[in-house]
Amino acid sequence: MATDSALSPRWLDRVRELAQQHTRISPFMIHRRFRIPRPGGERLLRQLEREGIVGPAGPGRSREVLKQLSFDFGPNSRGPI
Repeated sequence: MATDSALSPRWLDRVRELAQQHTRISPFMIHRRFRIPRPGGERLLRQLEREGIVGPAGPGRSREVLKQLSFDFGPNSRGPI
């Protein structure tokens, strides 16, 4: 279970990856997937909003994923395994 360190780089990376798999994301989705309490999920989403990855929050709604991140797997890579 996540603690108060929900904004650690490890959790931010995991939530960024989750966002890339969906067109919308919510604190509840983060809670279900990673067992981060909803307030921690909201903090993570606010950080992703500042980064321009997700859109603004609406009351009781999920956020739209605005930007798909590109991952560089190297010149000889066939993508993720």
